[in-house]
This record gives sequence, structure tokens and C-alpha cells, in this order.
Amino acid sequence: LQEREFIAFTLMAFNVGVKGFCGSRTVKLFNQGLSEKACWAMSNGPDGKPTWSYAGGKFVQGLYNRRVYERSICLGVPYVKP
Repeated sequence: LQEREFIAFTLMAFNVGVKGFCGSRTVKLFNQGLSEKACWAMSNGPDGKPTWSYAGGKFVQGLYNRRVYERSICLGVPYVKP
């Protein structure tokens, strides 16, 4: 686990909840040794659609921006607002 991944995972777990994070696709991919895919899973599903970006069943751009920010930290790349 790289420091940048630890920071990103901590931010996400704090925001979505430890239980949700621990059961997430992100954690499953990371545990399989697929770090880059795990980072991408923080913000997007396998189909490319946003994940962890909904409240009350509705898409929230601010939540998606946060997921993209966390992904950028995880990957160690500059954040570019979607």
C-alpha cells in the first residue's frame, strides 16, 4: 500500500463509511493486486458510469467531483475537475 493510496482510501472510507468502503469494488480490486483499477473504481464502475456519487438515488456532481479528486490522489496524478 502506497502512501497516496492510503490517503485516498482513508478519505473515501471517511466519506462513504467504513462498512461501505470495505465491501466496495475498490477494496476487492486492491486485494487482488489491481491497484490502478482499484483507484479508478473509486469514481467509476466497469461501464464507466459514476459510482459513489448518488444521494437519494440522484446523481450529485459534487460527490462525483470528490470521487475524482480521491482517484487522482490514489493514482498520484494532478486533479482535473470533471
